Amino acid sequence: MRKLRSSRRGSAITEFALCSTVLILMFIGGTDLARVFSIATSLTQAAKAGAQYAAYSSGNAANASGIEAAARAAAPALTTMTVTTSRACYCGTTTVTCGASGVCNSEPAMYTEVRTGATYNAFLPFWGSSPTIPVGGLARLRVK
Repeated sequence: MRKLRSSRRGSAITEFALCSTVLILMFIGGTDLARVFSIATSLTQAAKAGAQYAAYSSGNAANASGIEAAARAAAPALTTMTVTTSRACYCGTTTVTCGASGVCNSEPAMYTEVRTGATYNAFLPFWGSSPTIPVGGLARLRVK
């Protein structure tokens, strides 16, 4: 009777060792995934901040260094963040040259687009996956 009880104890320890290994790997993978989403959210918020700065006036929309400074101020923890800006003008659904007069019946609508990007280094890259993950954010607003 005693022998049966000790063999059960040994099997419980073995099962725990096997299951805990899998659970720890799942926890680390989930933590990596959560960190990627956190960085993506920060990048999107930084892009929105840059686009809001640019949308304030056409002078701000032409100030690329000001847009970048606004984006970087919104995400100070992301030191390796890249910020790119672009402008486009539309007459209805047609793309026109910004500043061109007489193209539309009214003033062309100017939009500014801010893209932010960073690279996330995975804590525990899984077999066959890349250890770095590119992450980005995008915001597009109409300039006043």
